[in-house]
Amino acid sequence: MTKILCLGEILLRFQAEDYLKFLQSPTFKVHVGGSEANVAVALAQLNWSAGVLSALPEHDLADQAINYYRGFSLNTNHIYRLGSRMATYFMEQGAAMRGSKIIYDRAHAAINELTIHDVDWDAAFEGVTHFHWSAITPALSANAAELCAYAVQKAKDKKCHISADLHFRKNLWQFTEDVTQIMLSLIKSSDTINGDPFTWQQLTGMSFGTDQLATEAQPEDFESIYKNIQNSFPNVKHFGMLVRKIHHANHNSLTGLILSENDFVLSKKIDVNPIIERIGGGDAFMAGLLYGLESGNNLNEAINFATAISAIKHTILGDVFVGKLADVEEVITQTVPGKINR
Repeated sequence: MTKILCLGEILLRFQAEDYLKFLQSPTFKVHVGGSEANVAVALAQLNWSAGVLSALPEHDLADQAINYYRGFSLNTNHIYRLGSRMATYFMEQGAAMRGSKIIYDRAHAAINELTIHDVDWDAAFEGVTHFHWSAITPALSANAAELCAYAVQKAKDKKCHISADLHFRKNLWQFTEDVTQIMLSLIKSSDTINGDPFTWQQLTGMSFGTDQLATEAQPEDFESIYKNIQNSFPNVKHFGMLVRKIHHANHNSLTGLILSENDFVLSKKIDVNPIIERIGGGDAFMAGLLYGLESGNNLNEAINFATAISAIKHTILGDVFVGKLADVEEVITQTVPGKINR
């Protein structure tokens, strides 16, 4: 069985209800999430064995988060209990021309106290075929960066397929100015990487020709840029990106792209209107890309699967994809979107 271990921080999201702004909302709805755990949840529902490597304090809110993940059959044995803080963020949901807003409160959270000596690495990687990390984790703290680097090396030693999702958060990376040194080492050890070229540039300090892109760049315009990235990182087998055309906050058009060994493939465009929840859409895309590639599908099938599961996630409240393989296959083949199933 395909088995994935995902390393990352688990957070609580407090969301202002009913499209209210922070200045208006007397109550907040709470969701459990985290980019890497979101990937694990999606793959668990696609019949992979999936687990999370993280840390949470010993209190009821953390217990609730762990129970939430157990409900999706995730292995939570390597969510270590230490520290006193659980990371949180606050969100006001945008509408029409008003974009969403997010405020993070994640300093000194438990994962920053998790050291490489706390983890039972042999147990964590037992039977693991895939390891997933994101650029959020090494950006949290020096300790988290060391943890991520050590985990990636362990995965490499175990001959796991290593995947990464490149994110850049401007309020992170406060502990160092050597962002590129940390990231280049991690990227060079990875096999499948999802990320837009602007984030690639921010995290590597390299230029890939994004200055040549038109303001309204089309998905096919990214081919030469990703081939430039591939030339700089020949060790990476697959490069992915979810291209998002934003009509307004509740209406996006999604197109997935993948580059593998100079084969550049675009998915069919999927129009999502109205969007119920954008959070987690990229994580679902990452999960779909891994699933599609591992299933032996050709690049066209893999990228269409990834885009379809991401589109479905945009219709689901919360941070995670909720569904099954048949739901994704139906979206790929349907001719009448949204038809009632009786």
